[in-house]
Amino acid sequence: MKPILTSPLVLALTVVVAPTVPDHHLHVGGPTAAEVITGCDRNLPVPHVVKLGELIQENGTLSEYFDRNDDGRMDIEARSIVTAIRREDDGTITVEHRDPPFQYVVDLDFDGAPDLVYHDIHGRGDCEDIHLYLDLRDPALKGQEHNTPSEGRT
Repeated sequence: MKPILTSPLVLALTVVVAPTVPDHHLHVGGPTAAEVITGCDRNLPVPHVVKLGELIQENGTLSEYFDRNDDGRMDIEARSIVTAIRREDDGTITVEHRDPPFQYVVDLDFDGAPDLVYHDIHGRGDCEDIHLYLDLRDPALKGQEHNTPSEGRT
């Protein structure tokens, strides 16, 4: 295993030039995004999610995309901090990131546009620490926070 990069600054610069879709990734830390999403029904009742894919964004975060109503479209995006990217001896790329995610973007009405942004204020995945950060249903804010990539998902 050869480290490709570990510095957040190098990561950000590298990802701007060449966004990476990982072949596989390692969770570092607490519960996974899916565990937090389905376990925190205080914010949004979600009995199950299906992971659609993931992508490293230009800012160096890992976005994991989930479907919560089985229509094959993204309804929730979970954002995690990337800690390292490695190219393995077999050529696959491994992305290490912190779990649980620090932010969740939710499409409530299944129209393809984000409606709510939740933030995990302590980064532990505890439901009581996940608070509404931004309500994008406000007409003055709609569409300003989020740019979902239309291609590149796995």
